Amino acid sequence: MKKMVLGSLILLAAGLLPALGGEVQTLPPAVYSQMKSGKHLAKIWISPAWKGGQGFTVGKVEVADVIDSDYANVVDYLPYRLRSLSTPDSPNTLSVTVTEISFMDRGSAGYFSATMGVEGQIVDKDGKLLVAFRTRETNDNRETVTKNFELVMNNIVWSLSRDLGKDFTHGLEVRQEVTGSKNPSGLVPPPPPPEQAPLDIKSRLLRLDDLLKKGLITPEEYQAHKEQILKGL
Repeated sequence: MKKMVLGSLILLAAGLLPALGGEVQTLPPAVYSQMKSGKHLAKIWISPAWKGGQGFTVGKVEVADVIDSDYANVVDYLPYRLRSLSTPDSPNTLSVTVTEISFMDRGSAGYFSATMGVEGQIVDKDGKLLVAFRTRETNDNRETVTKNFELVMNNIVWSLSRDLGKDFTHGLEVRQEVTGSKNPSGLVPPPPPPEQAPLDIKSRLLRLDDLLKKGLITPEEYQAHKEQILKGL
């Protein structure tokens, strides 16, 4: 389900935009030719001015206008996951556009799949581009299409964290393998109401206690995550 927005069609006709398989284009045209394959992301470009230690806050996360899908609302889960990578008071801002949403629902055969494509960029306080990336993830054979979409988004966030050299330590609810093909706990939380995210330290500790009481994490995992949370004090 890859389409190109009208504005991109106009730029392409004028010879200002490279044709990339008819995909939605949201990044500066000159950036595409400079992007290289990431370690986990499909493509990434990093400016020499990027200082990873500064991190980023999460800004706009939106769905491209061309996308018309019954599952477009699953994207509400993406900002919640991205905030797990954010750095409070960072001068840089991450924005993400979902450029593709496609799925297969063969419930009668017990088969479901979900695919999502995203493009994103990090800019500094003056709007200077520091990082640009694009990637596409697919997951299948969870019990619902929605579950697959949630795992796809976790994979995207995980890939971004790895390619930017940032630890992904806020994934208590999603203990998936590196490939994203399995999720041993089977526990994928629904997106929280906006007023509940991001969680403060007290709320995170209460959630951690609840996970332990329900047997969803081991005492060792509990202690490790508790120490990580308390580092934020």
